[in-house]
Amino acid sequence: KAGDLVLLAGAGIGTAGTLEVQTTTLEARTVTGGIDIRCFGTVAIGGGSADVDGLRVEDTGNIKLEVFGSLIGSDTDGVAVINSGTTSGNITLTTFGPDSDIIFNVDLTAVRSARGKITMEAGRDIALGIIGTNFNNDVLASDSVKITAGRDVTVDGFADVSSDSFRSE
Repeated sequence: KAGDLVLLAGAGIGTAGTLEVQTTTLEARTVTGGIDIRCFGTVAIGGGSADVDGLRVEDTGNIKLEVFGSLIGSDTDGVAVINSGTTSGNITLTTFGPDSDIIFNVDLTAVRSARGKITMEAGRDIALGIIGTNFNNDVLASDSVKITAGRDVTVDGFADVSSDSFRSE
Protein backbone atom coordinates (compact mmCIF):
# COMPACT_ATOMS: atom_id res chain seq x y z
CA LYS A 1 0.00 0.00 0.00
CA ALA A 2 1.50 3.32 -1.10
CA GLY A 3 0.86 6.69 0.53
CA ASP A 4 1.27 8.93 -2.54
CA LEU A 5 1.40 7.37 -6.00
CA VAL A 6 2.42 9.57 -8.95
CA LEU A 7 2.48 7.96 -12.41
CA LEU A 8 3.94 9.57 -15.56
CA ALA A 9 3.96 8.02 -19.04
CA GLY A 10 4.23 8.98 -22.68
CA ALA A 11 1.93 6.33 -24.12
CA GLY A 12 -0.63 5.14 -21.59
CA ILE A 13 -1.03 3.94 -18.00
CA GLY A 14 -2.76 0.60 -17.47
CA THR A 15 -3.79 0.39 -21.11
CA ALA A 16 -2.34 -3.11 -21.64
CA GLY A 17 -4.49 -4.24 -18.70
CA THR A 18 -6.07 -2.35 -15.84
CA LEU A 19 -3.42 -1.22 -13.33
CA GLU A 20 -4.51 -2.24 -9.82
CA VAL A 21 -3.26 -0.12 -6.92
CA GLN A 22 -3.88 0.59 -3.26
CA THR A 23 -2.91 4.11 -2.29
CA THR A 24 -4.31 7.06 -0.38
CA THR A 25 -3.29 9.71 -2.96
CA LEU A 26 -3.10 9.21 -6.74
CA GLU A 27 -1.97 11.39 -9.62
CA ALA A 28 -1.34 10.21 -13.18
CA ARG A 29 -0.46 11.90 -16.47
CA THR A 30 0.16 10.56 -19.96
CA VAL A 31 0.46 12.19 -23.37
CA THR A 32 -1.48 9.53 -25.31
CA GLY A 33 -2.96 6.09 -24.76
CA GLY A 34 -5.18 6.86 -21.80
CA ILE A 35 -5.34 5.88 -18.14
CA ASP A 36 -7.00 2.72 -16.77
CA ILE A 37 -6.64 2.29 -12.99
CA ARG A 38 -8.49 0.31 -10.32
CA CYS A 39 -7.98 1.47 -6.70
CA PHE A 40 -8.68 -0.61 -3.63
CA GLY A 41 -9.73 1.72 -0.82
CA THR A 42 -10.69 5.38 -0.70
CA VAL A 43 -8.36 7.54 -2.79
CA ALA A 44 -7.71 11.27 -3.15
CA ILE A 45 -6.97 12.48 -6.67
CA GLY A 46 -4.33 15.20 -6.42
CA GLY A 47 -1.90 16.44 -3.84
CA GLY A 48 0.85 13.94 -4.58
CA SER A 49 3.03 16.22 -6.73
CA ALA A 50 2.95 19.81 -7.93
CA ASP A 51 4.32 18.51 -11.26
CA VAL A 52 1.21 16.43 -12.09
CA ASP A 53 -2.36 17.69 -12.48
CA GLY A 54 -4.65 15.08 -10.87
CA LEU A 55 -5.56 12.58 -13.60
CA ARG A 56 -4.71 13.94 -17.04
CA VAL A 57 -4.39 12.77 -20.62
CA GLU A 58 -2.73 15.51 -22.64
CA ASP A 59 -3.64 14.55 -26.23
CA THR A 60 -5.59 11.36 -26.99
CA GLY A 61 -6.95 8.66 -24.72
CA ASN A 62 -9.68 7.76 -22.27
CA ILE A 63 -9.57 7.90 -18.49
CA LYS A 64 -11.16 5.01 -16.61
CA LEU A 65 -10.93 4.97 -12.82
CA GLU A 66 -12.63 2.35 -10.66
CA VAL A 67 -12.48 2.77 -6.88
CA PHE A 68 -13.53 0.21 -4.28
CA GLY A 69 -14.18 2.97 -1.74
CA SER A 70 -14.68 6.70 -2.26
CA LEU A 71 -13.07 9.03 -4.80
CA ILE A 72 -12.13 12.43 -3.38
CA GLY A 73 -11.07 15.08 -5.91
CA SER A 74 -8.35 17.15 -4.22
CA ASP A 75 -6.04 18.45 -6.96
CA THR A 76 -5.35 22.19 -7.19
CA ASP A 77 -2.61 22.32 -9.87
CA GLY A 78 -4.38 22.05 -13.25
CA VAL A 79 -7.47 23.27 -15.07
CA ALA A 80 -9.46 20.32 -13.71
CA VAL A 81 -9.02 17.55 -11.16
CA ILE A 82 -9.66 14.97 -13.91
CA ASN A 83 -8.99 16.06 -17.49
CA SER A 84 -9.04 13.93 -20.66
CA GLY A 85 -7.28 14.57 -23.96
CA THR A 86 -7.58 17.71 -26.04
CA THR A 87 -7.98 15.62 -29.23
CA SER A 88 -10.11 12.75 -27.90
CA GLY A 89 -10.96 10.99 -24.67
CA ASN A 90 -13.91 9.82 -22.60
CA ILE A 91 -13.90 9.76 -18.80
CA THR A 92 -15.48 7.00 -16.71
CA LEU A 93 -15.40 7.25 -12.91
CA THR A 94 -16.97 4.45 -10.86
CA THR A 95 -17.01 3.83 -7.11
CA PHE A 96 -18.10 0.51 -5.65
CA GLY A 97 -19.61 -0.15 -2.24
CA PRO A 98 -22.74 0.92 -0.37
CA ASP A 99 -20.96 3.90 1.25
CA SER A 100 -18.77 4.89 -1.71
CA ASP A 101 -18.96 8.50 -2.85
CA ILE A 102 -17.53 10.79 -5.51
CA ILE A 103 -16.84 14.17 -3.94
CA PHE A 104 -14.61 17.15 -4.73
CA ASN A 105 -13.09 19.19 -1.89
CA VAL A 106 -11.32 21.94 -3.87
CA ASP A 107 -12.54 25.03 -5.74
CA LEU A 108 -11.67 23.80 -9.25
CA THR A 109 -13.39 22.23 -12.25
CA ALA A 110 -14.02 18.64 -11.21
CA VAL A 111 -14.12 16.68 -14.49
CA ARG A 112 -13.36 17.97 -17.99
CA SER A 113 -13.56 16.11 -21.30
CA ALA A 114 -12.96 18.55 -24.16
CA ARG A 115 -13.42 15.84 -26.82
CA GLY A 116 -15.53 13.09 -25.27
CA LYS A 117 -18.22 12.02 -22.84
CA ILE A 118 -18.27 11.71 -19.06
CA THR A 119 -19.81 8.92 -16.99
CA MET A 120 -19.84 9.11 -13.20
CA GLU A 121 -21.33 6.32 -11.07
CA ALA A 122 -21.20 6.07 -7.27
CA GLY A 123 -22.46 3.45 -4.86
CA ARG A 124 -23.87 6.15 -2.60
CA ASP A 125 -23.49 9.91 -3.32
CA ILE A 126 -22.00 12.26 -5.90
CA ALA A 127 -21.40 15.77 -4.57
CA LEU A 128 -20.27 18.81 -6.56
CA GLY A 129 -19.78 22.28 -5.11
CA ILE A 130 -20.81 21.43 -1.55
CA ILE A 131 -17.58 21.57 0.49
CA GLY A 132 -16.69 25.28 0.31
CA THR A 133 -18.81 28.35 -0.16
CA ASN A 134 -19.71 28.46 -3.85
CA PHE A 135 -17.09 25.95 -5.04
CA ASN A 136 -16.92 25.67 -8.83
CA ASN A 137 -16.84 21.87 -9.34
CA ASP A 138 -18.00 21.85 -12.96
CA VAL A 139 -18.45 18.66 -14.97
CA LEU A 140 -17.87 19.66 -18.61
CA ALA A 141 -17.97 17.43 -21.71
CA SER A 142 -18.09 17.95 -25.45
CA ASP A 143 -20.41 14.92 -25.68
CA SER A 144 -22.87 13.44 -23.17
CA VAL A 145 -22.69 13.50 -19.37
CA LYS A 146 -24.22 10.63 -17.36
CA ILE A 147 -24.31 10.82 -13.55
CA THR A 148 -25.75 7.97 -11.47
CA ALA A 149 -25.69 7.52 -7.70
CA GLY A 150 -27.13 4.90 -5.37
CA ARG A 151 -28.59 7.65 -3.20
CA ASP A 152 -28.04 11.37 -3.93
CA VAL A 153 -26.55 13.58 -6.63
CA THR A 154 -25.94 17.13 -5.34
CA VAL A 155 -24.87 20.04 -7.55
CA ASP A 156 -24.45 23.21 -5.48
CA GLY A 157 -22.38 26.40 -5.22
CA PHE A 158 -21.09 27.53 -8.62
CA ALA A 159 -20.88 23.95 -9.95
CA ASP A 160 -22.41 23.24 -13.37
CA VAL A 161 -22.95 20.05 -15.36
CA SER A 162 -22.75 20.69 -19.09
CA SER A 163 -22.58 18.65 -22.27
CA ASP A 164 -21.67 20.23 -25.63
CA SER A 165 -19.38 22.59 -23.70
CA PHE A 166 -16.52 22.73 -26.24
CA ARG A 167 -18.18 23.03 -29.64
CA SER A 168 -16.37 26.26 -30.54
CA GLU A 169 -12.89 25.05 -29.50
